[in-house]
Amino acid sequence: MEAWGEGYKWDEIEMNFDSPEMNHALEWLKEMTDYMPEGFINGQGNEQWNTPDNNIAISINMGPGDIKSIYAQGLEGRFGIVQNFKNDEGKGGMFSGSPYAITNNSDNKELAWEYIKFSSSEFYQEYLWEEWGSTPVLANATEWESIQEKDLMIPVLEAMTTSITPRYPWASSQPRFILQSKLEGALTDAQTVERALEEAQQESTEWLNER
Repeated sequence: MEAWGEGYKWDEIEMNFDSPEMNHALEWLKEMTDYMPEGFINGQGNEQWNTPDNNIAISINMGPGDIKSIYAQGLEGRFGIVQNFKNDEGKGGMFSGSPYAITNNSDNKELAWEYIKFSSSEFYQEYLWEEWGSTPVLANATEWESIQEKDLMIPVLEAMTTSITPRYPWASSQPRFILQSKLEGALTDAQTVERALEEAQQESTEWLNER
């Protein structure tokens, strides 16, 4: 099974936006549009999600931050979490976190490195989870009492152990916006699935080559 591509630094990245797997996935999403709320492209129709009046059966991409609000309302008995589809190697899903990095021209590399180490400490990770609902990235987080008392978090942490890396540069990057616009075009019948992904591959590759 093909991943989104490979590489991390911009001059190393190669996209696989037009792979057979991407075509199959987009065809499936297109079929699912018959069951999606009107206005789903603009994030509309899910106003009752995570409320006692929820009228949506399945959320394809439910952020782990929603867990806190589910428990706050006592709705945990109405929700379940399933794992991503996995390939023959047991990998599935895409890691979409936001890692820290130190720039080459930083004047405070040693201080920056100390902060990165602190941010990955159990103290800091547990604080972010308990106060903000941020998903911890430590293996032993499953042993925390604040995690164990919320059963829905266990499969969330399990999913993180099988995600495909390297991380796709999804947030605030042009390839992401190129792909998104093409997917929306296919899902609204503005163009075919095949053409949408071909254009996503071509335009994102051109953008990478110009950097």
